[in-house]
Amino acid sequence: MGIRLFCSWFLPGVGASKAFELNGRKLPLPGNIIIKHNGDRFFQYSPLSCFFLMLVFQYGNAAEPVPIIITCPPDVTVGCGNITPSATGNPTVIDPCDPTPTIEYYDYTLTPPAAGSEMRWVLMSGNTTSGSCSSATNCQSGTICIGLQYTPGVTGTLTSYTTGFFVNCFNGNNPILYNASCVMVDNSETLEDCAGSGILLMNSSGNAGTLPVKKHVPVILHQVCLQFGSGGSILFDEDEGTDLTTSVELQGGGLFSELPDYTNYSQDYDDYCLGVCQDPYTIYRKFVVTDDCNNLATCVQHIDLQDTTPPNITCPPNVTLSSGANTLPAATGVAVSTDPCDNFPLVTSTDVITPIGCPPNFLITRTWKSTDDCGNTNTCVQTISVFVPLIVSNTNDTGNGSLRYNIDCANPGDTIRFHPSLSGLTIWLTSQHIDLTKNLVFISTLAPRVTIGSSTTGLFSVLSNVSVEFRDLNLVSGNVIGQEGAAFDNLGQIKLHNVNVTKNPAFPLVERLIRNQINSSLFLTGTCTLDN
Repeated sequence: MGIRLFCSWFLPGVGASKAFELNGRKLPLPGNIIIKHNGDRFFQYSPLSCFFLMLVFQYGNAAEPVPIIITCPPDVTVGCGNITPSATGNPTVIDPCDPTPTIEYYDYTLTPPAAGSEMRWVLMSGNTTSGSCSSATNCQSGTICIGLQYTPGVTGTLTSYTTGFFVNCFNGNNPILYNASCVMVDNSETLEDCAGSGILLMNSSGNAGTLPVKKHVPVILHQVCLQFGSGGSILFDEDEGTDLTTSVELQGGGLFSELPDYTNYSQDYDDYCLGVCQDPYTIYRKFVVTDDCNNLATCVQHIDLQDTTPPNITCPPNVTLSSGANTLPAATGVAVSTDPCDNFPLVTSTDVITPIGCPPNFLITRTWKSTDDCGNTNTCVQTISVFVPLIVSNTNDTGNGSLRYNIDCANPGDTIRFHPSLSGLTIWLTSQHIDLTKNLVFISTLAPRVTIGSSTTGLFSVLSNVSVEFRDLNLVSGNVIGQEGAAFDNLGQIKLHNVNVTKNPAFPLVERLIRNQINSSLFLTGTCTLDN
């Protein structure tokens, strides 16, 4: 029973901002005081200097627990990124009994959570586990698994549950691959009539259970895995003749039977596996607050998801290929894309081809584009450089295929080779000598050898800090009198391997074939001949 005390008071000569003691506890006055008392109807207080003008007793039953006051965060519209309470808001809780009550939340989709107990089917994505159930959802195999979620209206121990659903067949076949309890002894069965009515009766039940359940806290009881494909939709329609029931042993003793609410559920293959956009998409977030006094309070926040976030996309690395190599994505790589709202964003590519350097070298600028099911896009760019091997194919002084042309087109570090048709022939420079401004290697494997000669001022000028290498070639100096006619005017580094350097017939005997300037270097390997 309880006593409610209404009082107006004052402390003569001191003022009215004091307190009096009630059962050893200092309480402010004036105010309403509720006293829990299991004995006689009386209250105790210390009347020191207290003088009450009015005192009224109000008798009745024992006072009820002071309820938790919970205020949900406001409804919000967010993207598909962070949707935890840190981004969407936490409830405000006032609890006179417990300064730090426990706050939990549970998300519901499609329909708001029921006020009391309920059952609903929820999608179980791949690698999801619950109890003894492990989801086998895999769109490539056409398998989608769903779980039967139970939100109890009481706290206790769940000992059994019974359900019955009418399920449509898919293409004349039973779509159910798996139907079993996740938390207790399975007691499920299926009655099939796909060849006749196209319907089957599925019982998903369990018994002999010892599953602790908590009021308003959802738990997965059962798993069903379906085998179907694109365009398929499986409806789970409650068999109202069977009823959905649960049996819960209450904490204080006794058995409680619930008839959970249920809303028919349809699992669409394309919605999940093909990422059909459901925009906006609503989450009903149920906050559950409990305290040390066994008080409980709930509220529901609406969170609308609008997918305005572009997919993430990562391009394959840039590549450099030789002419004739496969430039298709199967050989050069495919972009990878993920999206928080779409399991399978669409990835496409477009190519723009531009010449680079000397023809027929070219650059492929491949733009990869990812599009999610709500139309958001993102792109990245991959470059594919295609170079024709540097091969001297004629003896001309200039123009396509000439030695001068290949040197101009080469990149630092490239190797220039010679076409077999040039075996035993001489390439004459007739316009001017060639300045070697980048590190290059000249290699010939032909026999008889290729000869490179000059009928003008000098043959090659090697610039400072440039390194060049010639292998298995014959070289002939220029045909002018004076040092300008040397085969090499060297300010950098020259490496000769199995190279014969001879003077032009018009070159005076006393002139040098190789002019090594200050800080230059010359390396000879193999069998080299310098004949002047």
